[in-house]
Amino acid sequence: MEFGLNGRVMEITARYMINAGYAGCDQNAVKAHIKELAAIGVDVPGQCPTFYPVPVQQLLQAEKIQTGHGKTSAEIEYVFICSNGKSYLTVGSDHSDRDLEAYSVCAAKQICPNVVAGELWRYDDVADHLDKLRLLCEVGEQNDTWRVYQDGRVSDLLSPEQLLEMGASVIGGKDDIVLYSGTIPTIGDISFGTRWRITMADTKLNRKISVMYEVEILPPGIE
Repeated sequence: MEFGLNGRVMEITARYMINAGYAGCDQNAVKAHIKELAAIGVDVPGQCPTFYPVPVQQLLQAEKIQTGHGKTSAEIEYVFICSNGKSYLTVGSDHSDRDLEAYSVCAAKQICPNVVAGELWRYDDVADHLDKLRLLCEVGEQNDTWRVYQDGRVSDLLSPEQLLEMGASVIGGKDDIVLYSGTIPTIGDISFGTRWRITMADTKLNRKISVMYEVEILPPGIE
């Protein structure tokens, strides 16, 4: 998969992908997110954080994704990538099937695509100011405006180093991995939208990475 890095294009090899969950530094915020999900029938996890292996072919750079029904939504996450011994950071959406989550969170993670932005930053360039990296997720409204859906900081979540250590039994020290960080709480109720815009802004170095995508709902099957 190709990414932009400092004005040039580079190829990243991804062989494994892991989605973390319930990975907030503030456990009260984590409990708030669990409460949100419990309200729509999602089981409370047995431990926090959680780690879900996801087929790497679900990693997409796309302006449009397809889903089987309308009860899906974005989850903004930082995306930590290790490839050829080097580490990078970008932003993505762990798009989630809310209906399937009521049956199995792991299955819901594995069936929906992980949208990722097409630009990277070197992790070493931002590791000392994760509190200056803003995560912003917006949902498109019917009047062609955008509503803020999630707003927080990368430092609101456990760091890549912490997640790699806690998820070692699943990640296993593998190279060429893509690690989704888990998400931050929503502002208000969970929404089911068809247009999403996600942004990670570096307020220290005055730069940002952004991606926007639409959701196309497939028609019912004939059976």
